[in-house]
Amino acid sequence: MYGQRIKELREGMNLSQLEFANALGDKYGEQYRCTQNSISKYEKELREPKTDLFIKIADFFGVTTDYIFGIDDEKNTSLLNEVQRLLSSLEEETLIEVIKYVQYLRWREDH
Repeated sequence: MYGQRIKELREGMNLSQLEFANALGDKYGEQYRCTQNSISKYEKELREPKTDLFIKIADFFGVTTDYIFGIDDEKNTSLLNEVQRLLSSLEEETLIEVIKYVQYLRWREDH
C-alpha cells in the first residue's frame, strides 16, 4: 500500500521520481536525499524506507504516516499539525490578526 500512496502523492505534485528524490534532500538535508532508483523501489515496494525517512516523506506531502501505510484514508491530519506548528511561533498581536482572518474566511464560506 505504501508504494502506491507514495507514487500517487508524488504524481499529484507533478514530480518525477528524480525530482522527488532530490526535493527530500533539499528540504530535510543530505541524509534524506535519495536516488531515483530508491524511489522506484519504494513505489514498487521492493524496498522499504527506514522509519525516519517514512516520516519525512509523509511530512513532505503533508499527510500522516498512517495515510501512507493505508491505515487511514484521511490525508490532511498532518496539515492541521503544520498549521499548529506555524501558529505556535507567532506573537500574540499576529495571532489576533490570524483569528480575525480565519473568522472572515468562515463567514465567506457560509455566504
